[in-house]
Amino acid sequence: MAEQTEKQTKILTREEVDQAYTWNLTDIFATDEAFHEAVDKLVDGLTSFIERYKGKLTDAATILAAVKDYERLDVLMDQCYGYASLPVSVDRTNSLYQKTQMEFISKIGKLMGELSFFESELLQTPMNILEEAQGLDQNYSFYLKNLLRYKPHTLSAETEKVLARLGEVMEVPYTIYETAKLADLT
Repeated sequence: MAEQTEKQTKILTREEVDQAYTWNLTDIFATDEAFHEAVDKLVDGLTSFIERYKGKLTDAATILAAVKDYERLDVLMDQCYGYASLPVSVDRTNSLYQKTQMEFISKIGKLMGELSFFESELLQTPMNILEEAQGLDQNYSFYLKNLLRYKPHTLSAETEKVLARLGEVMEVPYTIYETAKLADLT
């Protein structure tokens, strides 16, 4: 009886869990190599987005093109982040999972700070231009309307950039806490 209770309360490592009950990361990327290629594509895409649009969101057509490009990058970012972070959420004691996640966050962190210009500039754009951009494609009108809710709470572009760059640093205490907490359970 005691042996059965011990088996029931033991926390299994990811490797011990039946594959049917684990994340199927191949739904996101087929291989680690495909993930790393996507991260490189994301870095290139973010870099060119910043070069293409920073300081140039002055007319409705450019704003709409930027919002569409931003959406594509955001989808790729979510896929890469999911692939890098899901294994860590399952087993924070696995150093390989942690390394993959930290490398991704490190590569993207600086660019996210640079990317903060986007919403800051949109919020500084005259209302008539934003309304014109909303009218060009109804699929993106909600995003622009929703963004305007933040206008009263937006800081200067430089301050927003600094805060965006601090994102990785601000997550460190929670990451350490989670690692220690879950290490105690295994």
